[in-house]
Amino acid sequence: ELTAPQLNVNHNLEHLYISDPSFSIRENNSYKTVTASSASFNNKNSLIEFDEKVQLRISSSFENLLLDTGNLILNRDDDLITSNTNTYFKASNFNISSRKFIIRDFSTDQNQIIFEDGKLLNPDTNEKLGSASEINYSLDSGILKMKGSAVIKNKALSIHADEIHYDPERKKIIKSVNSKIINNSQWN
Repeated sequence: ELTAPQLNVNHNLEHLYISDPSFSIRENNSYKTVTASSASFNNKNSLIEFDEKVQLRISSSFENLLLDTGNLILNRDDDLITSNTNTYFKASNFNISSRKFIIRDFSTDQNQIIFEDGKLLNPDTNEKLGSASEINYSLDSGILKMKGSAVIKNKALSIHADEIHYDPERKKIIKSVNSKIINNSQWN
């Protein structure tokens, strides 16, 4: 469902220009809403492009997520959402800052959000907890799959690996590939 207080159409009815849009999808126990300052809909390729102060809210029975970005493209035909601008993602027990992201299967409950050049942050202190070239967050499992120069750290240790599977709820590494453990403690 797409709602807006103002809608303008070009002369050949191919583009719609939308002020203060709100786009919502409800499925089973989840609800997804995209809001922005403006948007445009291209009727030829079924793309909705949201611009300025874009927020994506994903609510389910077990979690409320918020994603802030400057630009977001919804491809209805491929069921994809993409953004090539800096993104800040908030979950209850972690945040992610990234250069860009993609969400596959947006209209289903099987979402995966893939962040490029992602930094895993503590939601209370904004302290960097880890990073990877790609962070894949699975909404159904809550697991973060970090690939490419993956790092998870705390005050005592850092784990550097090609790939790390991390459960942020339990603060536990489930799997790591080609790992190196570094002691972060300083000897007095």
